[in-house]
Amino acid sequence: MKLLELAGIGMECLAITVGAWYAGAKYGSRIREMADRNLAMGSESVVGLGALIPGETDDDDETEAEGLLAAKASSLRDPYTDMVVGWGELIWDKLRFPRWARITLFIPAGLALFALLVPWCALRLPFLIVGYLLGRDNDFRLRIAVLAFALGLCLQVVEALTS
Repeated sequence: MKLLELAGIGMECLAITVGAWYAGAKYGSRIREMADRNLAMGSESVVGLGALIPGETDDDDETEAEGLLAAKASSLRDPYTDMVVGWGELIWDKLRFPRWARITLFIPAGLALFALLVPWCALRLPFLIVGYLLGRDNDFRLRIAVLAFALGLCLQVVEALTS
């Protein structure tokens, strides 16, 4: 059954390769955009005091990018996990012990929560993967990397269960 483990490792190597391909392509497109911007700024002929005043900066792009990132991150939020984290924060605030005692008392509770959250995350992972693969906004290279990583993980789990 070493074959399944090797296939799983191969799929993860494929995922890393495709991820590097995507990162290289993204880096290349950013370099091209920066060169185009520099070329466009250099083609404007400004004379006099206008040449000494820097051009307007476009801060709207950063705001739009931050908004898109926040929207993407909010789609990954889970109300149940947030509820458990909120419950833990409530318990942490209600404990009136000195700070060192709170930490030593909270370690067993944290381990119990960890034991509950690991299976929950393991159950949610396939749904997150399928949702990512079916999402229209994701690049095809990233979809291939996620699919290869998921298949490699599944092959290694099957190998571990059969041996």
